[in-house]
Amino acid sequence: MLDLNEYQIAIIVLLFIFLFLIFSIVSIIPFFILKHIRKRYNLKEKYFSNYKIVLYILITTISFAFYESYTAVIPNDSFYYNEFEYITNRKIPKSAEIKFKDSSYPDFHGDYFSKSIIELSPKDYAKLLEELQNGKILIETNENDKKILKTFERKIPNKSGKYLFIHFLKDGKTIILNVDFT
Repeated sequence: MLDLNEYQIAIIVLLFIFLFLIFSIVSIIPFFILKHIRKRYNLKEKYFSNYKIVLYILITTISFAFYESYTAVIPNDSFYYNEFEYITNRKIPKSAEIKFKDSSYPDFHGDYFSKSIIELSPKDYAKLLEELQNGKILIETNENDKKILKTFERKIPNKSGKYLFIHFLKDGKTIILNVDFT
């Protein structure tokens, strides 16, 4: 069960209202075009009456606005898979399974954080650890946590305030991704 705080609920509601208004305005245009075509060419309402079209547009608009609002605040798994690929410059292994995920909503400057705990198969874990140790994109850093085996940081040239970390836990299958854009 998702535990939404008041801030997240407020953002979802405001985004929903905004997107609903935008999508309603945009999606009502085809209705008026169809109505004009029916009137001009004396077409009968054989398949869709005006009422059914308005109902269809309303349901579609509400559904799309809600989905977009919700996923803007609570991203789906693909967001965290993309974060993995951004940090490591590698495709995420097929065995990856997200055990925990959390992120903030970006502010006006695009600053946000995200954290995810991903479980890999022991084979994919060992392969990724070896690739990162031998690679040149991420730099190994020291970590003072007894549960963490290795930590790698990706530094982005000419970009201060962007912190990208991947932590390998000692259990041989779990990694933690931290992205912090401040």
